[in-house]
Amino acid sequence: MNALGIDPGQAGAMVVEGHDGPYYWAAWSMLRRKGGNVWRCVDSSRVASEQPTMTHAVKWAIQSAPPLRVAAVETWATGSGAKTAAARDGMVRAGGVAQAVVELHRPGVPVLWVQAPTWRRDVLRLRSTAREAAERVAVERMLGEGWTLTQPPAWATVHVAEARRLALWGMRQNGP
Repeated sequence: MNALGIDPGQAGAMVVEGHDGPYYWAAWSMLRRKGGNVWRCVDSSRVASEQPTMTHAVKWAIQSAPPLRVAAVETWATGSGAKTAAARDGMVRAGGVAQAVVELHRPGVPVLWVQAPTWRRDVLRLRSTAREAAERVAVERMLGEGWTLTQPPAWATVHVAEARRLALWGMRQNGP
């Protein structure tokens, strides 16, 4: 079974995880440019692209992913993970974009939403689910578990590590 984990956001990532480990990752990040923003994208085969919107970036990333059985998308509880209402709105929008792209390009794949504290507690087995500590542990475990794919660029490492943990959480929820 392949599970897709998505850490959505203007800078985000997805990882496809199977029983033998990760198969594929892709990441995107917004770049501010004169005349408008673009999203830089890169994947585990080091294919790079620039896309005009976050929706195009997520679509670009999912088109190369192998078949999926489940997708897990991180979401946030009201008031957590964002310092302002605008930041919360951006997070919710990013999660919605991720779900829409999965539904359009992988019909029939169930999309599970999980709050960050839940997957961090269940997968990382941390007492505290504070973002900074969880990110550090996710990266340490990704690099220490025989990561066989190309290393993501520095700007994407945390997002790829968290997306992998989300995929593992999705696998646990959906059974063998």
